[in-house]
Amino acid sequence: MCHMLPAVTDLYVKILENKLSKSSQELILYRYQEIVGSILILVAPLSPTSLQCLLDVPSSNYVPSTIQYFSFIISSHGTHTNIRVQQPSFRHFISNPNRCPNTNFLIDLPERHTYLTRKCFSLMKRCFSEWSFDNDLACGVEYAICHWKDHLCNVAAESHTEFLSSVEGLFRGHFSYWLEALHKAGRSADAIPAVKQAIAWVVSDLSQYYMCKIKIPLSADTNSPI
Repeated sequence: MCHMLPAVTDLYVKILENKLSKSSQELILYRYQEIVGSILILVAPLSPTSLQCLLDVPSSNYVPSTIQYFSFIISSHGTHTNIRVQQPSFRHFISNPNRCPNTNFLIDLPERHTYLTRKCFSLMKRCFSEWSFDNDLACGVEYAICHWKDHLCNVAAESHTEFLSSVEGLFRGHFSYWLEALHKAGRSADAIPAVKQAIAWVVSDLSQYYMCKIKIPLSADTNSPI
């Protein structure tokens, strides 16, 4: 558990209030949630270029300019250098409503995992539809094929139906492409654990769904084994 001094919390609040109180606050808040929120939950670090590829954002300067604006939180020494979180305690601050008093600054972790899961599946589908086995993997694509299941296991509950279809689409329609991509990334050993993790998520999700839908009658006789 991360123990945070009140002075540190107050400092984070003041910095964010200053950064997010501009005239274009709505746009800045969106980029804060989209880019900063995504960076803070990445399973493996990415460069601005790779993150741009993964998120499929509008312009080549979108990610670098956001990183520069929020340089007190995140930094990168160039578009091909991995993004670094400046203050590890900041992750705990903006993901915990007991520590972050302003809901505008709060990062909803399931919501961010949902966003990144959607981006991973979208990028894989797009690339596999156009892909030749001779193609090299961009880093954003490599992240998607390796870590979609890590984000999948943390998505918001209301998105589960969507991702059941996504998992089925990957395994039924692009399974051989995914395996070949893992091989190209030198991550073939990840295939079986990833499939097991995805199946466990599907089984858990379906179990919760049917437990909610099916009412199990209780016997009036408490001594009955039924």
